Amino acid sequence: MPFAIILAASIKAISLYAQTLTSNTAVQRGLIDIQDRLFARVIGGDYAHLQGEGSGALVARFLNDMNVLREGALRVANNLARSLLTVLACAGVLIWLDWTLALMLLAIYPIAILPVVKLTNRIRKSSDQALSQTGSLTASLSELFRAGRTVKAYGLEGRANAAAHDGFATRA
Repeated sequence: MPFAIILAASIKAISLYAQTLTSNTAVQRGLIDIQDRLFARVIGGDYAHLQGEGSGALVARFLNDMNVLREGALRVANNLARSLLTVLACAGVLIWLDWTLALMLLAIYPIAILPVVKLTNRIRKSSDQALSQTGSLTASLSELFRAGRTVKAYGLEGRANAAAHDGFATRA
C-alpha cells in the first residue's frame, strides 16, 4: 500500500508539472503573437496618436496589459479543467440528491450574479484609472531621467523632486 500511495503521488506530481509546463508554453506563445500584433498596430497607426499618447504611457500600457493578460490566461489554463469538472460533479450530485433544489438554484443564480457584475465593472474602471496614472508617471519619470544633465546643469533638482513627488502623489 505505501508503494501505491507513493506511485499515485508521483504520477500526480508529474502530471501537474506537465500540465503547467504545457499551459505556460502555450500562453507564452500566444502572448508573443499578441505583442507582435499590438506593436505592429501601434507603430503602423496614426502618427499623431502615437506622439500624443507619450512613450511612457504606451510602454506602461503595453507591459501592464501583457502582465494582466498573462496572469489571467495562466489561471484559466491551469484551473479551467479542474474547476469545470468540480462544478459539473457538484451539479450532478445536487441534481441526484434534490432536483427541485437544483432548479431553484438555477433560477436564483442570475439574480445573485448581478452584484458581482457591478463590482467587476467598478474594479475595471479603477484599474483603467490606475493604468492611466501609471502611464503618466512612467512618462514623467522617463522625461525627468532623460533630462538629468539639464537638471544638474541648471540646479533644478528641487523642481525635479517636486515634479516626481506630484507624480507619486497622484498614484497613491
